[in-house]
Amino acid sequence: MKHLDGDTVALAALGEDVGDAARAHLDGCAHCRAEVVDLAALADAARTSGPELEPPSDAVWSGIRSRIDARTDTETGAASAPAGASGGGAAGGVPGAVQDGASPAPERDSAASGPGARPGASNRPAGRPGGRAGRRAGRDEAARSGAGSAPRRRRRPGARTWSFVAGAVVAALVVLGVAWGISARSGGQVLATANLAPVAASGGTGSGSAELERTANGIEELRLQVGGDRVRGYPEVWLIAKDGRRMVSLGTLHDGSAVLPVPAGLDVHDYATVDVSDEPFDGNPAHSGDSVLRGSLTF
Repeated sequence: MKHLDGDTVALAALGEDVGDAARAHLDGCAHCRAEVVDLAALADAARTSGPELEPPSDAVWSGIRSRIDARTDTETGAASAPAGASGGGAAGGVPGAVQDGASPAPERDSAASGPGARPGASNRPAGRPGGRAGRRAGRDEAARSGAGSAPRRRRRPGARTWSFVAGAVVAALVVLGVAWGISARSGGQVLATANLAPVAASGGTGSGSAELERTANGIEELRLQVGGDRVRGYPEVWLIAKDGRRMVSLGTLHDGSAVLPVPAGLDVHDYATVDVSDEPFDGNPAHSGDSVLRGSLTF
């Protein structure tokens, strides 16, 4: 039997819609149902074990509010400063600007346009020295024009930012947990399967399936999925030997499914009968003798 891929199993474990074909496969495959149950439990554990965030105290909000007010006052003061405060003359600090009613600056220096001017004389605008002195004056003017601008403050992360980061970390943990669960189970080998049917003497009407699998770590596990039958006590899973007298308890079912490790060294070819019993809460670890489902492993 071809099992569902890891992505589909993960989506089913997270409660997503995986389509009719995948749902039909899950209805008939104990292996994939057990995978979904395990990963769903892992995702729930990751969600519930995330970091608990404490609400910020009033002092934190007061500090944030005072910083916002201070920044607002600084920006408001910079915006309301007079245009000429940045330096550069009466015309809004722009060198060479012409006021209403004023004469425009001459296009050439008087020395270059008067009598006896030297050929190749400078054609720079009046009042702007040339050469190294001009560059120094330009730097000084730029420094003066930027002296009045308020320094920008670096915004610090607030409580909302930290809450978002914490939520992202929890979500990442859930995704990593599911991915780890898929990778830990990938590479497993199904050794045997069994169809579980009601034992005639019990009068039960349930059914189920079991798969014996060897994981990538070499551990043998029995995966079960049962339903349709009710027990008065609790359901316990056993492997019974061929002689019908020797038996080993593997554990109990929870909500109709379980993944139970097989004891190391146990000959599963000899203990090939899977038995589900109805056990009373009497403190006696022995088999109650009331079997409700049973089936033989086929290798």
